[in-house]
Amino acid sequence: MDLDPECRELGMHKRNKHVCDQESHTSSPVCEKCRYIFNNWSPATDEYNESHPYAEWRHWENVLAFKYAASKGCHLCILFLSQFKESEIEDAEGAMRNDKMDALSVLAQAEPIIESASRRSGQGCWSLTMTLPLSDGPALSVLGMSPSFVALEPYADFSTSTMAKPVLQMAKSWFGDCIRSHSACRPSQHGPNPTRLIQVGADGPRLILSAGICGPISYATLSHCWGSLKILRLVKSNFSQLQQKIPLDGLCQTFQDACKITEELGIRYLWIDSLCIIQDDPEDWNREALQMAVVYGRSSINISASKATDGSMGLFASRNPKSVEVLQICLDWMKWDTFPEALDPLGDICKGTLYDCAPLFMHKKCISESPLGKRAWVLQERILSCRSLHFSSQLFWECKERTACETFPGWLPGIFRWKDGDIEAEGNLEHWFAIVWLYTRCKLTFTKDKFIAISGVAKSLQERYSDEYVAGFWRKDLERQLLWYSHRPTARPSPPRAPSWSWISTDSAVHSYSGAKYLPYLIKVLHIKIIPAGDSVFGDLRQGALWIRCGCLIPFTLGSKPTSINNHRQIFSGGRMFSISLVFMWDYIDAEEYSGQLYLLSACRNNASGWHWGYVLEPTSLEKGQYRRLGTFDSVSNVKETVEQRLELENSPQCKAPDSAYDELVPDDEFGKKQFVITLI
Repeated sequence: MDLDPECRELGMHKRNKHVCDQESHTSSPVCEKCRYIFNNWSPATDEYNESHPYAEWRHWENVLAFKYAASKGCHLCILFLSQFKESEIEDAEGAMRNDKMDALSVLAQAEPIIESASRRSGQGCWSLTMTLPLSDGPALSVLGMSPSFVALEPYADFSTSTMAKPVLQMAKSWFGDCIRSHSACRPSQHGPNPTRLIQVGADGPRLILSAGICGPISYATLSHCWGSLKILRLVKSNFSQLQQKIPLDGLCQTFQDACKITEELGIRYLWIDSLCIIQDDPEDWNREALQMAVVYGRSSINISASKATDGSMGLFASRNPKSVEVLQICLDWMKWDTFPEALDPLGDICKGTLYDCAPLFMHKKCISESPLGKRAWVLQERILSCRSLHFSSQLFWECKERTACETFPGWLPGIFRWKDGDIEAEGNLEHWFAIVWLYTRCKLTFTKDKFIAISGVAKSLQERYSDEYVAGFWRKDLERQLLWYSHRPTARPSPPRAPSWSWISTDSAVHSYSGAKYLPYLIKVLHIKIIPAGDSVFGDLRQGALWIRCGCLIPFTLGSKPTSINNHRQIFSGGRMFSISLVFMWDYIDAEEYSGQLYLLSACRNNASGWHWGYVLEPTSLEKGQYRRLGTFDSVSNVKETVEQRLELENSPQCKAPDSAYDELVPDDEFGKKQFVITLI
């Protein structure tokens, strides 16, 4: 076999990429360091056990050699390199030049991983992790290896740009297949057409009013980042002009590309928020923003400019074709009988088969962690759309029945698919909690939009849930939903945008106590008062209050600040100090500095362990028995002295709030414990 001199230096064979080479066991050329991994796979992985759960190989001794191998065509090095940020590579190179650390080493690891939603039962997969030591800690590039059941043939004609004809043809193929054969992917027929649309075509784009078109309209929508770029917007002064024609050179690159893709897909109309909502008309903006469930729900496809931070970057990306081409690895000599049975569900099928190797987190990085994926408005656009076409370093397709990409155009294997907190979870509350978990991690340019930017999803789910929407919650099982806490508290919004008991009142990411669904609740929501600021309960609120039946409140003041990261605090109540190791999770960053009297309200409890969880409340001083939520508390310690003090705190008459602390007194519960009513605002 003839060798290129530079390839000979790296130990790479030039050969047909579709023929598995018996020396390197891969479908594409790999360098000597990568080939060594697969040539020595069996001896290393045979030693797998619980105390040694991975195999490790030395790779290139520095970053320059690693980059050089990638530049000369080593497919595995290219895949690894594509997952590192440019800043990480520069950091590593700079540290090496400045002698700030020893010579860099790149390590490759392999370990069995579980496939969460695959074509098989989910085991027998591997990950390869390359570690790049940096001055402030290691950077990781992780590839996944999933058993392949496809013959060793190219998946696609990979191109240097997502603008290439074969790539766009693949997008059209996904779209056409979905329309023809996916019954679960039909656009919604509920509600009216969007008020305005952009007509694309040979005559150039122009703004139209949908009222002049009879029947349902097939149209595409665009999800994009506004960024700091000044883009063409629909305002009162240019309304008539844009109805005549939208100058193509006046559109940012992303909008021009979106018009092109819309035409390529055979769709005549496109909806873009900045051009279809009058941006200097608050009344029109509020009315149209509340129609997102209809706009995206009725859309034939949503086009996502995932990689672009603003409109100047467009949809399309240049790339090394190898970075999106799957590398197939033949591990036919592996001794599967040396692995535990739990790691070998595929049995004899694995002997002599191929593995598809690709970036493990490509779905997550290209969509959820992309600049667009971090925007709060975009989450509902993605959820509401029946089909989405994501433009990143490669194209990704998502619909109700298929997730695919250029690397895996038929179906994205389970280990490569990022499930985003399981927004397809069974059960109404689990589904909603997953959406809230994702939403609160996204960014809003204007935090005042927190109600309205999730309103489309809430409206679309109301019919599915057959329930009443209550300031970010649902009326059924509201007690359980109130068991949320802030992950990393932020400053308190001013003025308040929501009642303190709603997660919308904070700017932090929130979690729910999912385990509490198996425990008895110690509170009961008796009455709800919601007054919307406008015409819809899905938009901003003017007022929101809950009347809650509960047990005794415990008045207290905070002791010294915690000395450890677990946030344990001592408290003073009834004239004495209690060391009960309460963990406080504040809704706002300034709450832990509160020096006045607060109250503990237990919300649920595990009678077997004594663990209980509840709210930290501050009195409003406006009305009797009225409180605001400041955070939550969790009693986690099982130390005997701590449990004894906790019981003493709960049962001591001196540690109970007087009757004047409540809105009203109600009959005792079935266990003879006193019950009261308080108001939360």
